[in-house]
Amino acid sequence: GTIIIDYEKNPITTSFHANCGGQTANSGEVWSEQLPYLTSVHDPHCAHQHGSRWQRRIALAEWRAYMAQNGIRVKNSRSFTRRQAEREQLYRVGRGRVAYTKIRTRFGLRSALFDVRVDGSYVVLIGRGYGHGVGMCQEGAMRMAEKGFLCEDIVQHYYKCTNLVTFNPANTNPELQRDSTLYFFNLLQKDEPLVFLDETIISD
Repeated sequence: GTIIIDYEKNPITTSFHANCGGQTANSGEVWSEQLPYLTSVHDPHCAHQHGSRWQRRIALAEWRAYMAQNGIRVKNSRSFTRRQAEREQLYRVGRGRVAYTKIRTRFGLRSALFDVRVDGSYVVLIGRGYGHGVGMCQEGAMRMAEKGFLCEDIVQHYYKCTNLVTFNPANTNPELQRDSTLYFFNLLQKDEPLVFLDETIISD
C-alpha cells in the first residue's frame, strides 16, 4: 500500500536500472521528457558492484564509418578520444556531435557512460554502469540497504522532491475516489503525528 508521489501528489514513474556507474542520468537526456524527480545524482554506492564496469573493442574502420554518417569526419584517429568525467549528453569531436544514447543503441552497449580511446586499429570503449541510468540504481540501492540506510532515505536519494505515502482505501465513496490525494498521508514525520496532505480525515 505504500507508493511514491511527487510534489503535486501524483504517483511517480519509478524508473530503474541495474547500475548507474556512479551517476544517474537526467530523464530528458535519455527520453523525451524531463521530470523533476528523475534528475542526475551522484551515486558512490554502486561502485565495485557487478555492473559497474565494462569494456568493448570496436574496429576503428566501423567506428569511423558510423561517425561519418553522423557528420563527424577526422583525419587523425586520435581525435576520437574522449573522456566522460560526468555524464554528458553528446559525444563531441570538433564541431560534430552525436548523442551517447544513440551510440549505445547502435553498438549494443551496456550504458551510455563511457570513455573513448584509440588502440591501433580499434576503438576501445571503457564504460561504467549497466542500463539507461534513469531513476533508481538497483545495485546502488541494495548496497545502501546493506549499509543500513532506511527505505525512505534510499528512495529520496534517487527520486528527488518525493514522498513515501500510504494509500488508505477505507473510504470507498466514488466521488471521493476521483481525488486520490484524499487518501495520502505523510509517513516521513517519524517523531511527529501523521500529517494529512489535505483537510479531509478518513476514519478507519
